[in-house]
Amino acid sequence: MANLGSLYGQQERLEKAVSYYQQAIQLKPDFAGAYRNLAKILTQQGRSDQAVSCLEKALALEPQKATPEDQIRLGDHHLHQGQFQPALHCYQNALQLNPELTAPYRGIGAVYQQQQQWDPAIAAYQRAIALSPDQPEAYQNLAQVYLQQGQTQEAIVSYQKVLGLMPDHAPAYYQLAEILQSQWRLPEAESLYRRAIQLSPPFALAHGGLGKVLAKQEHWQEAIPALQFSLDQRVQTDAELYKCLADALTQMGEPDRAISHYQTAIELGMQQADTYQKLADLLQEKAELEPAISCYQKAIELDPNQFWTHNSLADCCFKLGRWAGAIQSYQQAIALNPDFFWSHNSLGDCFLQLERWQEAVVAYQQAISLNANFPWSQYNLGKALSQLGQWDGAVKAYRGAMQLQGDLPGIREHLADALRKRGITDLDTALEFYQRGIQQNPDQIALYHKALEIKPNDATLYGQLAGALVRHHHREGALVFYQMALQLEPDNQLISRQLNQLLDKPS
Repeated sequence: MANLGSLYGQQERLEKAVSYYQQAIQLKPDFAGAYRNLAKILTQQGRSDQAVSCLEKALALEPQKATPEDQIRLGDHHLHQGQFQPALHCYQNALQLNPELTAPYRGIGAVYQQQQQWDPAIAAYQRAIALSPDQPEAYQNLAQVYLQQGQTQEAIVSYQKVLGLMPDHAPAYYQLAEILQSQWRLPEAESLYRRAIQLSPPFALAHGGLGKVLAKQEHWQEAIPALQFSLDQRVQTDAELYKCLADALTQMGEPDRAISHYQTAIELGMQQADTYQKLADLLQEKAELEPAISCYQKAIELDPNQFWTHNSLADCCFKLGRWAGAIQSYQQAIALNPDFFWSHNSLGDCFLQLERWQEAVVAYQQAISLNANFPWSQYNLGKALSQLGQWDGAVKAYRGAMQLQGDLPGIREHLADALRKRGITDLDTALEFYQRGIQQNPDQIALYHKALEIKPNDATLYGQLAGALVRHHHREGALVFYQMALQLEPDNQLISRQLNQLLDKPS
């Protein structure tokens, strides 16, 4: 039966060969040669699990006939199955049979690498390289271990060794480009990605990497087709691809597509503040304020130290009339960047809406100190100062606004009102000082006349002036001013009595 199996095997009639070897084993279960040959036929058929099982039985029956290749094959099988200890045992057995082979050391390195035992993995790969320096597989595996340890320079050297041995190996160009991209060596990385694509045009990962470095260099128009090709070729779970494509689409004026890709990046786990910030900016531009607010809040949660995010959140709250939220966010933005005049100006606008005049004044004055050429800051400062009755400041602010932009709504009327009210205030103050002077020196006639110029309808002043003239023995003048006082206040008994007393006296 075994001979027939061998015959059919030579004729490549594999099913027949398998059948006869199985019959031979049934007749003689300890026939090691039948197991060994059956393993070879099963391997040709791609039935690797069954082949390994037959090989193990053959070696169990005749361990003295084990070859290094048998042990390596068994080790590779166990490694692929995640059975690390059996795999390690087989590789060590192979080295006992032939310590100069490189494949067992590569296998041992892979066992330790998958268990994240980096030092013995490196030692195994380095031993494989020492035995056979012209085999690129060990360099490639060693580079991967170095990367997992964060030893990027050592990984770069190892990949360069791979390319020295295999100058047309596209994956090595790709891996080396990935390292250089992570170091922000973008032009070098771009060149390597392009070489990988030249060697393997359908290489989706290389197209994606190229798109990323082009986006990071702000070569937006070139980045879009590279990134889109990568996404079209395979189902992608790389959030950064979608984020870079969204960045490029934003710059090329395609906000709707950009929003969709930012959202996909976030769904795939992208948790970067600037991704939420950029998505929020686009949503705010489309007046989708509630989702924009949610994105700004998430961006702040991830990175609370970006003033622009706080300012943008405040802008959304302002547009919705949420004054308290807007004020809080503008103040946080100012705390992070006190030199951005828009935050101060917008904060002033919030206070103006809430009629918190003094706080508005402070905010507008700070805005003007940072940018004296924005007319609305001056204009609104004038409004707030007018509400506080601070007419000098209001006049100055309105004049400054009008110099910058003469067609601001109602600017001339506002300025005229401020000037008029400032004049009235000045006269009231002057009158107050004249009245104090009269109290201190009631016989100084000139003070009465000056006070009456300001307040010509004040009966009391006329009566006081008449009294002073009486004391100065100016009877005719006193009579005139008493009569004028009574014209203004006919029922004023005090003045009437004083007039009668004067009339009763002989002239």
